[in-house]
Amino acid sequence: MSYFSSKIYIVLFLVGLSSSLHTAAFSLNSIQKTTDAINSNMHFLSLDEFSNLTAFPQQLARFKQLQILSANGNKITDISMLSNLAQLKYLSISYSLVEDIAPLQHLSHLQRLNLKGTKVTDTKVLSQLKDLVSLSLYATKVHDLSPLTNLVKLQHLNLGYSLASDITPLASLKQLRSLNLLWMPISDFSALSQLSNLEHLDLSHTNFRNFELLLNMKHLKSLTLEMSQITETSLLDDMVKNGLKINYR
Repeated sequence: MSYFSSKIYIVLFLVGLSSSLHTAAFSLNSIQKTTDAINSNMHFLSLDEFSNLTAFPQQLARFKQLQILSANGNKITDISMLSNLAQLKYLSISYSLVEDIAPLQHLSHLQRLNLKGTKVTDTKVLSQLKDLVSLSLYATKVHDLSPLTNLVKLQHLNLGYSLASDITPLASLKQLRSLNLLWMPISDFSALSQLSNLEHLDLSHTNFRNFELLLNMKHLKSLTLEMSQITETSLLDDMVKNGLKINYR
């Protein structure tokens, strides 16, 4: 096990010893002397095991070098603490109760953000996260995608089960390699014709029918559709011959 990995397991083990996990915010005070040496340079922390967590521990603000934070499946609503973690590059808070993501505006180095299944509806702050390469808004109630327009470094975008009906803002995301639009109420798919670098595209359970929009996707490796669209894919025969795999739900 590497030194990096060792630090991860040590921290998680010590946090697991805390007897106050069922309070609003658990305390690391009782083990502070033991963890001081590794807190200052720690780069990774996972709180995924703590489903009853309702707030980030105050001590988290001291982890100035933290680059990867995973806190999925909990009861956290307030992420203001995260504004102190300016070095964060990866943040996953999926299936938490977070609604206000304004504190993320301070995380200018953030590259990967997972908001899957959160209570987020307002995404304006995302327009400031210019280094994002991966974003998941899966199963959120997001309607407006316009804040994503300037996220030109995005390569992976998961919007499945969101409520956005207008995907026009995605036309500027020329670097997109994977895009999930599963079960979205979209009527106009014309923006797809601009995404020539796509490798993976999920259009299942949408109203998509115009396969001509996909003909410019020379790098497309997988396309996921629903069975009702199976007779309408003949336009893609040449792409299939060149390696495109069509998956049906």
